[in-house]
Amino acid sequence: ATFLVFGGDGTYNAFTNALFSLTKRQRDTCYAGFLPCGRANDLPAALGIPNSLPSAYDRILAGEIRKIDVLKVNKHFFLSGGGFGLPAEVVKTHHTLAASTFHQKVLLPLGNLSYLAVTLAKMMEARAWVDIKCGHETHPERLMLCAIMNQPFIGKRFLLCPPAKQSDGLLDVVSIPKQPTRAANFAILLKVLKGTHLRNREVKHVQAREITITTTKQATFMADGELLCSGTAFKFTCHRNAIRILC
Repeated sequence: ATFLVFGGDGTYNAFTNALFSLTKRQRDTCYAGFLPCGRANDLPAALGIPNSLPSAYDRILAGEIRKIDVLKVNKHFFLSGGGFGLPAEVVKTHHTLAASTFHQKVLLPLGNLSYLAVTLAKMMEARAWVDIKCGHETHPERLMLCAIMNQPFIGKRFLLCPPAKQSDGLLDVVSIPKQPTRAANFAILLKVLKGTHLRNREVKHVQAREITITTTKQATFMADGELLCSGTAFKFTCHRNAIRILC
């Protein structure tokens, strides 16, 4: 069966979770074509699918099949990437403001730039930070963000993990510590936008097929532009080449 999925990254996430309610044998007969109609459209961009709907449709009709990894956190599946701390706070704010006049008149016209605008605002708030223990680490670390990625970027312009690949069977974990000053926080954000932050000694990047992350307090994990789950313990796994995409 072939499915045409119109929407943004949240819609693709909903489709993927519905797909994984099927048996593996059933999933192996399914193909998906993603037509970008959202704000960021991170997944289509990473796959090289044009933002123009007619062009994207032509790519799907060409029928080239690509398999990519699917990541899982606890009971939820996701495709592009996400994180704790700042990324989750940005999405929470977007959801909170969704019905407001400010969203309609200011954020909506900005398109995917709205994620950058909200990020700059959230960096001024102390509650964006999260204390995380990753893998076999013995002590939690106070982080600006911890990202779990299946592709180089999210939010169109945040190059959280330039080396990440969609079909290598690995998830990429990037941890950026909270900086001592606001100026230093903004400086590291500029490096994220350029994709040069991994050169900083204090920024950690690890790859794994699975990893467990714990937080000292209740935390929320965001992926594919959606708030997927909350808690203090999160198990991440990578399902290699688990979805077939026409692109």
